[in-house]
Amino acid sequence: MQVILLKDVGGVGQRGNVKEVSDGYALNFLIPNGLAEQATKRKLAEHEVHQKEISQANVERDKHWKTVIENIAGKRITISIRANNVGHLYTQLPVAVIAQAIRDEFGADIPEKAIKVTHPVKEVGEAIARVRLGEHETELTINVVAA
Repeated sequence: MQVILLKDVGGVGQRGNVKEVSDGYALNFLIPNGLAEQATKRKLAEHEVHQKEISQANVERDKHWKTVIENIAGKRITISIRANNVGHLYTQLPVAVIAQAIRDEFGADIPEKAIKVTHPVKEVGEAIARVRLGEHETELTINVVAA
């Protein structure tokens, strides 16, 4: 029996795949547990349209990410944060602060998990952050100054 997987199923496939499985496995396990649905002609046509929409959305997202990466590539942002009189920060510079500074400076909404700092920023000075969105990656210089 052909089924469309609604969730990832170990040993069978990933969500969205159309798979051929035994009738018993489909009727007794996959379908009752909401892991799959039977692949009728109508469902397969809907699934194909849905997959095309997802593919188009992925292409658009990739174009947007490429534009964002090009806009921030090699740029410098300045972040003002509390530090003591010898230049040590009271706390490590959080990635959320870096993301907010990028948002304020360039208007780019970058998720925190896309930003990687080469080493923990605990002192006033410069640091390098890598930003990776999909397959696009760039470096950004962070200038940390005492507030």
